[in-house]
Amino acid sequence: MPDIRIMNALDITFIVITGFFLIRGLFRGLITEMGAIVGVIGGFLAANAYYAQAAPYVSTVIADSAWAGIAAYAGIFIGVIIGTSLLAAILHKLIGATPAAWLDHFSGLLLGGVKGVLICTVLLACITYFMPNADFVYNSQTAPYLQQTTAFLRQFMPERLY
Repeated sequence: MPDIRIMNALDITFIVITGFFLIRGLFRGLITEMGAIVGVIGGFLAANAYYAQAAPYVSTVIADSAWAGIAAYAGIFIGVIIGTSLLAAILHKLIGATPAAWLDHFSGLLLGGVKGVLICTVLLACITYFMPNADFVYNSQTAPYLQQTTAFLRQFMPERLY
């Protein structure tokens, strides 16, 4: 276990980020956390698929075709996120009334931890890309663990992204 006395600001930042998402996941629960992820992915896919069909309707209100396309895309994206969030909230309430509520919250804690680690991994990847020889990364106690996560994730990424 890393000695807290030699942790630097980067380590503390990673711990705070991961801790925040752990606690957030615990309180929100798995269903709400998954609803948010599904909403963003679903919103992205739906907006990509249907914004061109929605843009002519939006152009009756917004004259500029570029802005109409942007508004159509954003409207679909946000609409799917809101719809998914409402559905997740209803399911969360239903589960909350059963003995399985603790499982929802514990699973949310785990998913929150995964989200926190992934966010820290992306942050570290950005830092090492733009500052490859930074001493604070080299002296970090947590960076080596996150770099292992990056190495694992690379097998699922297109080569041009790393």
